[in-house]
Amino acid sequence: SNFFQAIQFVLSDSYQNLRVEDRQALLHEGAGQRVLTAFVELVFDNSDGRLPVDSDEVRLRRTIGLKKDEYFLDRKRITRNELLNLLESAGFSRSNPYYIVQQGKIAALTVMKDKDRLELLKDIGGTRVYEERRKESLKIMQETESRQKEIGETITFIEGRLKELDEEKEELQNYQQADKKRRSVQYTIYDKELSEARSKLAEVEDERQHESTKTNSLYNTLQDLQDGLTDAEKDVKAAQQKLDKFQKGKIREDLDEVVKSKTKLELDIQDLRQSLTAEEKISADTTAALRLLQDEIAGHTTVLSNLRAQLSQESDLERQMQLQISDKKHRLDMLYQKQGRSSQFSSKKERDDWLKQEISELES
Repeated sequence: SNFFQAIQFVLSDSYQNLRVEDRQALLHEGAGQRVLTAFVELVFDNSDGRLPVDSDEVRLRRTIGLKKDEYFLDRKRITRNELLNLLESAGFSRSNPYYIVQQGKIAALTVMKDKDRLELLKDIGGTRVYEERRKESLKIMQETESRQKEIGETITFIEGRLKELDEEKEELQNYQQADKKRRSVQYTIYDKELSEARSKLAEVEDERQHESTKTNSLYNTLQDLQDGLTDAEKDVKAAQQKLDKFQKGKIREDLDEVVKSKTKLELDIQDLRQSLTAEEKISADTTAALRLLQDEIAGHTTVLSNLRAQLSQESDLERQMQLQISDKKHRLDMLYQKQGRSSQFSSKKERDDWLKQEISELES
C-alpha cells in the first residue's frame, strides 16, 4: 500500500491540498530526529518514446516540506501544470484515474449493481468524460449562439449607427462646405467693408484737412474783419465826437451872441434910462429914441425867439442824430453778426471803402 500511495503522491491529485499537520505526518512519524523534507521519484522506461522527452528513461520527482511543494523532470524544476500536460500526452488522463487500481476495487467491481458497474465502465472507457465534455460543449454552443445573437444585434445596431453616422458625416461635410462658403462670403464682405471704410476715412481726412484750411482762412478773414470793425468803430467815435463838438459849439456860440446882445441892450437901456432921468428936458427927443430902442429891443426879442426856436430845432436835430447813431450802432452790431460773410467783399480794400462810405453818411 505504501508503494501505490507513493505513486499516487506523484501522479494523482490525492495529496494536493495538504494541511500543515498532514505534511508533518507524511514527513515524520514516531520517535527520533524530525525530517524536514521528503521526496518520491518515479523512473519511467521511455524506450518507446511515449513521453515527449529525448531520453530512454524519464525521472519524475516530487519534493515536499513544511512550506514547499516542488516537481522535477530529470532533475529540472517544472510546474505542476507542465507535469500534468506531460502525463496527458503519455495517456495518464486526470479524467480516468483507473490507471492505478487500488486495493479492493476488483472485489467491489464483482459485487456492484449493473447500473453502478455501467457507470464504472463508462468512467474507465472515458464515455462519462465524453458526455460531460458534450454537455459542456452544448452549453458552450448555446452560450455561443446567444452571444452570436447578441453579436448580430450589436452588428445590426452598429450598422444602423454607421448608417446614421454616414448621414451625419454627409451632413457634417455639407455643413463644413456651407460654413466654408459662409466664411468666404463673410471675409469678402468684411474685406469690402474694410476697403469702403478706409476710402471713407481717407475722404473724411481730406475733408477735415480742407475744412481745417477753410477754417484757417475764415479765421484770418475774421481777424481782418475785426481789425476793420475796430477801425470803423474808432472812425465812428471820432465822427460822433466831431458831430457833438460841432453841434455844441455852434449852439453855444449863438447863445453867447444872443446873451451878449441882450446884455448890451440892457446896458444901453440902463444908460438911456439914466440919461432920461438926467435929461428930462429932452424927453421928447429921447422918447423917440426910446421908441426906436424899444423897436430894436422888440426886433432883438424876435431874433431871440427865433434863436430859441432854432435851438429847439437843433435839439430835435441832435435827437435825430442820436437816433441815427443808435441805428448806425445797430447796423454795426449787425455787421458783427455778419462777420462770417466773407464772401460779401471780394477784397479788403472793397470792405474798407464800404466802411468809409458808411462813416461819411454818418458824418453828413
